[in-house]
Order: sequence, then C-alpha cells, then structure tokens
Amino acid sequence: IMRRIESFTGPIDWRMPQSHAIYWAWKGLQHARGFEEVMLDRMIFHGLADSFRQGGFFHDPDEDIFIPVPNPDILPYVMRAYQNDLEEYDDDAMLAGYLNFLNHALIIMYTYNRTEEARRVFEEIDSRYPHETKDRELDTYVVDVFTDRIENIGEREALSFVKGAFHQSLFWAAMGDEEQADGYDRLARRIWQAYMEPRMNDEAWLERSGLPPVSTIRRMVREQIENNNVIMREPDRMIGE
Repeated sequence: IMRRIESFTGPIDWRMPQSHAIYWAWKGLQHARGFEEVMLDRMIFHGLADSFRQGGFFHDPDEDIFIPVPNPDILPYVMRAYQNDLEEYDDDAMLAGYLNFLNHALIIMYTYNRTEEARRVFEEIDSRYPHETKDRELDTYVVDVFTDRIENIGEREALSFVKGAFHQSLFWAAMGDEEQADGYDRLARRIWQAYMEPRMNDEAWLERSGLPPVSTIRRMVREQIENNNVIMREPDRMIGE
C-alpha cells in the first residue's frame, strides 16, 4: 500500500503525520461512497501539499531540536494533484489556493537553488495567472512575492525561507563565489530579522512562533548537507540534488 501511495505522492517521510493522514485516507477510499470520497480525496490532497511545506524534519539530539522542514522533491506530484483537482472541480477557492501554493513553492525552490524547478513553477504561474506576473521576469517576481508575504507568513514558512537562503550561501561558497555566498548569507539574516523583529517585545508571541537563533539554523543546514553526502555537480543544481 505504501508503495502504491508513493507512486502518487512521490517519496514521503513515513514518520511524519501528513503521511499517516494520506495513508488512512487512502485506505478509507476502499469503503467510501458519495461525499465521503470527496472528503477523503481532499484529505490526501491537503496532506500531500503539507508534506511539501513541512513533510521532512531536522533533529539535533544534542540541542533537543526537532523542526519540520520542506520536502521539495515531491513538488511535481503536488502540482499534478492540484492540476487534476482543478480539472475535476470548477472551484475558485481551489484556483486561489493553487496560486498561493505556487508562490510558496517558487520561493522555496528559488532559495534552495533549484533553478530549473523554480523556473517551471514560474512558467505555471505565468500561464494560469498572467495578471499576477504582469510581464515580470522570474527574479523580479520572486522579490515582489517575498516582500508581500513576509508580514503574514508563519513560523515554518519563515524557517524554510531562512534555510533556503543559507543553502544558497553554502552552495556558492562551495563553488568559490564568495560574493554570492555573502549575499545569500545576508539575505537569510535579513529574513530572520524581518520575521523576528515584531516578536522581540512580546514574550508570549516570541515563544509561540519564534525561530531558532540564526547560528542554529545555519548549522542545521550545514549538517543536513554533510549528512546527505553532498557531491557538487553543475553550478545550477542544488547541493545534494
């Protein structure tokens, strides 16, 4: 059953709650009728989308840190699920949700240096929502989307952006381009600062939705790269891809 599910979802981490939701919804479809089928289909769909956003995790037993992180490898499967759903249901809310997901995915792929995948996401946005892109290029659109989202993003989304920028920084450092490495390092710290600044004077808010220190996040990214036995390939590919 898990193998059949992964033929639809791509490689998911079976330790995560999203994967359990997908599994039991999949099992439930064997017995569902009518509206129950729609609800279970949606449970699988939303579990898959959430698996992209936070379906992996980082665990540091020395610091007692457990943090959900994005699973970018399943992006094509999530996009296919959205597209299939849009074909089956003429739903304005689903159309708006797909744009929101694509914007999030674009920033993740862009900051993780998965350039070709980021460009494919941008092309999908430009094709379905031309009023959003307004003839802007990829780089300009990413900056504009990020600027619009920073005030309203959640803890996990902010963390994924910071981690992505640090991934870029370490990638370019490994490639010998210190200027770009420094630029992405500064970007990661600016994102962290922009997100954390309004929380600094509210202890309850900080405890509820604050991020780990910048040094911890950067070390987390470096350890993930080292644990994946990173091998450098073409300059336009992410480390470890």
